[in-house]
Amino acid sequence: MSENKTSKYLKYAIGEIILVVIGILIALSINNWNEKSQNKLKVNSLLQKIQKNIKSDLSEINEITNFYAAKDSLMFLALGNKLTIEDYQNSNELHNLIFNANQINLKNIGFNNLMRVQDIIPPEYETILEQLYLQYNDHFVYAQDSENELKENLTKFGDILFEKYDWYSSEVPSHLNTERVDYFLNNVRYKGMVREYQTIAIHNYLNFNQNYAKAALDTYNAINKILNKHDEESIGFNDLKTNPEITGKYQTIIGDAIQFITKDNRNYIVTEAKDSLEWLHYAPNKFAVGGQFIRFGKEKDSTNIYVGAYKNGSKPFATKIEND
Repeated sequence: MSENKTSKYLKYAIGEIILVVIGILIALSINNWNEKSQNKLKVNSLLQKIQKNIKSDLSEINEITNFYAAKDSLMFLALGNKLTIEDYQNSNELHNLIFNANQINLKNIGFNNLMRVQDIIPPEYETILEQLYLQYNDHFVYAQDSENELKENLTKFGDILFEKYDWYSSEVPSHLNTERVDYFLNNVRYKGMVREYQTIAIHNYLNFNQNYAKAALDTYNAINKILNKHDEESIGFNDLKTNPEITGKYQTIIGDAIQFITKDNRNYIVTEAKDSLEWLHYAPNKFAVGGQFIRFGKEKDSTNIYVGAYKNGSKPFATKIEND
């Protein structure tokens, strides 16, 4: 400095400081990149756990779908007075029609774990987050509530008959218990209990689980896109194949034209205005959506669509007029 070299010293010092700052910024940038990379890997791992939960849920929903589809067919016969004494003598399932149930416990462990680390979820995952919120905060909750209702009502009907009728506690085998068979065949209050069970177990419990399954399947596929992965095997939901005989153009009872179409193994009713509504398979010829149920059946040479509003399907909602 005494030799008038102050300017050169300051330039050197500033240069050193700039190099140090650049080094720190590079180190911070690398550290930040590493942290983001680790966070993304952690979130991806949690998304895979959600997929594992979904895969298990869908498999179990398939099982209860088959269980309640069989019950629904028997309830249709019971409510339509289509059963005989011989039917009750040869079927234990008819005697247990409203006295047993098949329940599952949907899993949200993966979702709950993901919610605990919301602060590290990458911004580009916002869309899948919205989908997860809808699945677990809406459909999951509805399915759980309907399961609780089913549990509460599971033993109610048996308790009613146990308190009121001696034959219900009889040691005589069910199929030989003539008073029991007569009650199931002819008592109007029993038919009311069958209809109530149908509402709780199928129109509510099965329906909400089917809606959850549809949302979960969409979520599963969306996660696959994010993770850039593809499943070699089916994940086990809605594997029923639609009978091609039921697809085609129909005319409703009020004269409107609709089409029942199948695309990518998903089934839709499409109106003349091109509005469409997807229907979920729960039996070979039965479909559900949003608390509504339809079935396809033949009467003489006509293929018809029946809905619950028409006295348990006794009158057609629409008749097929043209094949696909």
